[in-house]
Amino acid sequence: MKKLLGILVLGLLWCNQAISIEEKYLQQLPGLFRNLQVCTVYYKFLARSVERATDLTVEQKQYAINMHSLSKEAEVKTWVYATELNKYQMFDIKIKDIQNNAENIYNNLLKASGGDYSKTDILKERYEEPCGELIHTKHISTYDFFAINENETKLFIEANKSLFSEFTVTYDFSLKTPNEQLDNSPKKLTASNVSELVKNSKSLKGKKLFCRYSDDELDIGLDFKTKNKVQIVAINEDEERIITFNGKYNAMSDTVKINFKDIYNEDKKILINRKNLTIKYSPESSCYVLKKGESVKDKLEIILNKIIAEKSSENKF
Repeated sequence: MKKLLGILVLGLLWCNQAISIEEKYLQQLPGLFRNLQVCTVYYKFLARSVERATDLTVEQKQYAINMHSLSKEAEVKTWVYATELNKYQMFDIKIKDIQNNAENIYNNLLKASGGDYSKTDILKERYEEPCGELIHTKHISTYDFFAINENETKLFIEANKSLFSEFTVTYDFSLKTPNEQLDNSPKKLTASNVSELVKNSKSLKGKKLFCRYSDDELDIGLDFKTKNKVQIVAINEDEERIITFNGKYNAMSDTVKINFKDIYNEDKKILINRKNLTIKYSPESSCYVLKKGESVKDKLEIILNKIIAEKSSENKF
């Protein structure tokens, strides 16, 4: 079976010191980590339940885009939790583990929805509200520990019940040594591969990002080219057309810096956090990586067509 999640590797190296979490909340971390895995697959499941049809409407295409975006948000936070848990001696979470879990969860959601996506409303009743609350913040916060009530917890267990074969009631949160924490990074760095890793992190040739600043602002697309060139694609709502700007990017270890001139020939800068795929100074922003073959312009055309349809819906002639 094809892997369900495009796991983020670069930028997810383990840190050496645990974050500050009250001891009474530590025991809840593994459960919330599993719940976030469910949310990641839940949003992707909703997107695919729509995408499997032919001749999608503009609204259906936009819905699928939104669900993929929410899935990416849940995935990023899943890794925040995995990073934290792997600082403790009892945990050794690997990329392959999360990929395998995703497949198991997807199969369980498919069974719960009738086996043919026909009862996705059942899933929405179960997970829409609690998943929305869990990804409300991008990092571990006290808010997470109150986001899900006991009844909802049982529903999450049902979704990922295949992950509970070795369920432990009480967890040991003894910290690993700094060296042990380093050994549990997603990709262990050695002298032979560190130069290749740095080289790959500097070049974004062929990569594409689709970003949303907030619900009140239009999306943008970023198409990275050769020689550190990048094409910024956006919507000019007043003229109802797609516009393109050419810029230059600098891929740092944890940030991508983009410089370009806007339609008024003014210098603009976009800073993208490579760890959580958000735009700096825009707390509500989120980005996700497009698959090979997906077009930035095609996605923006769908959004533009929806805008035009809404604006012209009450026209008299």
